[in-house]
Amino acid sequence: MVNVAKQVVRTSLNLTDQDVLEIDCWSHVTGLASQIAAEAYKVGADAQISYLDDGLWRSWFEMDEKYIARKSPISAALAETITAYVSLWGPEDPSVFDRSKPERMAKADAWIKEINDRQRERKVRSLFLGLAQVTPQRARKYGVNFAKWKRIINASLGADLKPIAAHGRLVSKKLGGASDVQISGEGTDLSVSLRGREAILEDGIVDANDIARGHLQSSLPSGFVDIAPLETTGDGDVTFPSTPLWGKMIRNLRFTFSGGRLVDYKADKNVEAFANYFKASSGEKDRIGSLTIGLNPRASYLGGFVDHFVAGAVTIGLGGNQDIGGANRSSFDFGATLQKATVTADGMSVVEAGKLSKGGSANLFRASGRGSRETAQISLYAERPLSRSVKIASVVGARPQFIKAAPVSREIRQHNEEILVHTGQHYDENMSDVFFEVLDMPRPDYNLGVGSASHARQTAEMMRGLEDVFEREKPDLVLVYGDTNSTLAGALVAAKMGRPLGHVEAGLRSFNRSMPEEINRVVADHLASLLFCPTETAVDNLAKEGINRGVHLVGDVMYDVALQSAQAARSRDILTRIGVRKGEYVLVTLHRPSNVDDRDVLAGIVHALARSNRTVVFPVHPRTRKNLEAFGLWEELWAKVKAIEPVDYLDFIALLMGAAKVVTDSGGVQKEAYFFGVPCITLRDETEWIETVEDGWNALVGSEPEDILDALEKFNPAGTKSKSFGDGHAAEKIARILDKFV
Repeated sequence: MVNVAKQVVRTSLNLTDQDVLEIDCWSHVTGLASQIAAEAYKVGADAQISYLDDGLWRSWFEMDEKYIARKSPISAALAETITAYVSLWGPEDPSVFDRSKPERMAKADAWIKEINDRQRERKVRSLFLGLAQVTPQRARKYGVNFAKWKRIINASLGADLKPIAAHGRLVSKKLGGASDVQISGEGTDLSVSLRGREAILEDGIVDANDIARGHLQSSLPSGFVDIAPLETTGDGDVTFPSTPLWGKMIRNLRFTFSGGRLVDYKADKNVEAFANYFKASSGEKDRIGSLTIGLNPRASYLGGFVDHFVAGAVTIGLGGNQDIGGANRSSFDFGATLQKATVTADGMSVVEAGKLSKGGSANLFRASGRGSRETAQISLYAERPLSRSVKIASVVGARPQFIKAAPVSREIRQHNEEILVHTGQHYDENMSDVFFEVLDMPRPDYNLGVGSASHARQTAEMMRGLEDVFEREKPDLVLVYGDTNSTLAGALVAAKMGRPLGHVEAGLRSFNRSMPEEINRVVADHLASLLFCPTETAVDNLAKEGINRGVHLVGDVMYDVALQSAQAARSRDILTRIGVRKGEYVLVTLHRPSNVDDRDVLAGIVHALARSNRTVVFPVHPRTRKNLEAFGLWEELWAKVKAIEPVDYLDFIALLMGAAKVVTDSGGVQKEAYFFGVPCITLRDETEWIETVEDGWNALVGSEPEDILDALEKFNPAGTKSKSFGDGHAAEKIARILDKFV
């Protein structure tokens, strides 16, 4: 998401310290809206987020119609103030449209149009982000595959805009000013004229040239050419297979045009969705409005929504078209897409059966007398007009893996297609599902729901599920994280199926083969083609085992997350909620089998915490609580310690930053404590993160009660911290390496 925010601010709208940005968003995308606003602040621009949710939408429609028809003073004031606008518009659940009557919304048409006209006069740049419309509820409502929709959007966002722009310029030359444009195929036979009209290349950027020509809008994803036909031309029929509108999917919507005017329409299913919207709108709603040719080679068809981006897609629009140089003034703005149409412009081929023409572009250059340089551009593009994004299957299953995968997943999806597989190794709500929301991470495409079992049984169940997923999805590479059973299962299945393997957090060694995690990480490293090491120590460990190829020192992805999450964590009120003050408590985490599966060891740790005479905050892992209760230790712990339910990642970071010390057996918590300068007492005899010990911030004390108490009393590090864990850009480096490898 961060890259999307940068694209919006620094490239698409090119904001400066002279800009005032309005971000219009729905509740489910406030995270992205906040990232865009934060990015705007970095360049000195001012930014405001306008918020809407499904409930507010319903309330607006329930107002008296006289208030709906009244111009909004806030909107009018913004129209006089803003210089740029981003739309993340669209309800999370389109069922709200079922109670929304288009004729009521039409009451606001006049003042909305007045405000839009004023913004056009003031040359306000606008960008529409289709990400807001990608929700599970919307997918279910329209009968499309949610996971596929997400993949298409992310793949489309990752398309290289340079070849798109080059090909778009060629398409624009052929369409611009053409007297006779023929559109045929799929039950369509339509002719229009584009005389005197200029084609507009939508490449996701509103630059100075666009502004000078009055083209103030663009979108992300992007990649299409738009042009307004002469409004009095347009004769024939068009049939659109699938068209989503107002919470309905219209099937086989058919238009009949005469003299550029819509004279008849019908559909096999849900025609009323179009009819209600059409009848409620005003202005020249029945005039042909636009012809659009898709250019994005990474987009693919879904049945509406993103279809108009697909390279070779042909979209016909009705109604208002002043934004693209037309003459129609209307509140009606409708478009639908043909997947396999053929388009010719004054005899030159533009699209052939849903594919962008190759020969037609070359013919254009020969006819125009242009040089070989531009001809070479199109031949280079035509060699891979529909190149697909690389598909990467990322396997996660436990809390630390969610944290590590979050920034990497965001980076991958800027360039390639990701299938996110959750094994279900952690199955408690607070220990897994919530992380996807808190870490701004996409929900998994698959959840195997394996749950707890012995190491062998759990790993076997994961392998069975992963084999089914990989067989279905056929990923180009499998990516695993850390050292859990999910890591082992993903590595083994990838190897057995001949899929390249990438291992994030490779090269770590505790040199204790009695730890299941040590076995998992060693096996994953020896099977991996790409080994992403967080530290120089990890690189050295691999070299000692004879692993030198595919090894990359990238830094620690958890450091990326820590830097990104610190500010948000500081705003959490978890300390107030549990009744503690900063610097006056010890934070405890405990989950390793060596500490919690043996009653005597666990009892010794509990006794030490109870005798510490300190306020102890202990978010209890489900596995640990189960054993505490089974061993009869829960009551003693509860009497002396603030034992709380597991917390989400940001609450945990807030607790960690506020702690005087942390007691843990977690490798991830050792690092997080180091990142935030909190003394760490580790209940183990060894650690993979030797850098935290060498710098003096981590004490390895084992599980003896007296050693724990001694460290709680005396361990007070004051040393400086090295930069062993990278620069906070590990995820970006991993994504770049993956691009080159696959």
